[in-house]
Amino acid sequence: MYGEVKDNAFGDAIMMGMATFCWLIQNSFFAFFGVVFTAMVYQAYEKVYPKLIYLTYKAKARFNEENY
Repeated sequence: MYGEVKDNAFGDAIMMGMATFCWLIQNSFFAFFGVVFTAMVYQAYEKVYPKLIYLTYKAKARFNEENY
């Protein structure tokens, strides 16, 4: 396609616009999935956080059992 419009100033603008549009779509795609990944991490943390105190006590008790 570039061969057809390489001598035209308007063609250069169209090519730059298409490249910018593809760049925006790509960045939007990665940003969306980055936000989804961050949300999954926070959701997993919020699921485990209430049990964290009990899990630490359990780990400490198991460690004490192994040492005595």
